[in-house]
Amino acid sequence: MSTNPEETDEYLKIQVQNIERSNIGDIKFNLLISTNLPTYRKQRYTITRDYSELDNLYQYFDKTFPEQLPPPPPPKSNDERFLVNATQTFFDRLLEKRILVRSEGLRSFVESEFAFLPPSPTNSKNKGFMKSLRSSSSVKEVDAFFDTARTETTGFEAGMIAFGRGNDKIAKLERGNFAFGVYRNYNMLSLFGKREEIGKASGEVAAALAVLTLDDKASLNGPIKRLSKVFSGAEDLHNRQAAYLSGAFNDECSMHIKGALGVEGALTYRSELLADYDQACKTTAKKLQVMQKLKASSSIQAHKVDAAMHDLEETKQIETETHETLKRVTEDLRGSYKEYRETREEDLRGYLEGFVRRQVEFGKAQVRVWSSLSLDGV
Repeated sequence: MSTNPEETDEYLKIQVQNIERSNIGDIKFNLLISTNLPTYRKQRYTITRDYSELDNLYQYFDKTFPEQLPPPPPPKSNDERFLVNATQTFFDRLLEKRILVRSEGLRSFVESEFAFLPPSPTNSKNKGFMKSLRSSSSVKEVDAFFDTARTETTGFEAGMIAFGRGNDKIAKLERGNFAFGVYRNYNMLSLFGKREEIGKASGEVAAALAVLTLDDKASLNGPIKRLSKVFSGAEDLHNRQAAYLSGAFNDECSMHIKGALGVEGALTYRSELLADYDQACKTTAKKLQVMQKLKASSSIQAHKVDAAMHDLEETKQIETETHETLKRVTEDLRGSYKEYRETREEDLRGYLEGFVRRQVEFGKAQVRVWSSLSLDGV
């Protein structure tokens, strides 16, 4: 259940009760929300939101509060248990951030009677005070923390890709062809195996053995029937393993890669603000030089001085606002990245432990299935 920790008694909680799937693959989430925030009309809501609305909420937060590093929702998984748990975690982590809890976007998400359409962001990473004046050359990062953060994030994304490719090589040796691809869109990591084909082939062998009959007195008739059952069991094992690899494990990796892309976007946003501030300072310096030249002129023209003074005041105001925005974003992003790094490590450890555990269980299950076949007494 989602809740935001506050020093006050104010709260907002979101619980994923269940999900519904349509025949055409649409996913709907039934949510229970309770709150005592004064900006909400009621204290309790029971709402249904589809997957696109969850993604709209994420996109709103990502554009409006990029420095908060909002977590992405899970992909459209076929694994219902994973989807419910991951969506609950999505809300839990969103509501840990007070600024997101109090946002107009979240209130609209909860209270919209029709499909949720996020409000236009008022302070977006796509906007900047000096974007029209921004120099085409980038400003060198002088803060070691953010330089390291960018290196870590890029390395993590590359590591996830390398992990998939390494798993691909293992799969080709052990299970036949296995395709791994990475795409820089929502379903960025696609992991599709041929284990379904192995399972299908096992089922075909099982069916063939089931009708294979020697003469009535042949001692292998019984073992052949048992072998048919073993292949049938192997079919089920391979199908379940294929569903895991192309389902939950793939979805977990996809979510991490999208999260990394969000971090890269936030770091780029800060770099753009840094360039904005650098350009604002240069513009202020130029306006100041113009003012000094006018004052030093032998024939001072009052209207030109007034116009230059007005331009200088506007430029100084932009410089001040840009500096304040840069300072706020820098402080918030520093804290958000530390939290992101901790949860990323915790999640990844859990995913990899689960992956290893699944491989061990699969291997043991194979041993059990084949050990059940005995030709003793034949």
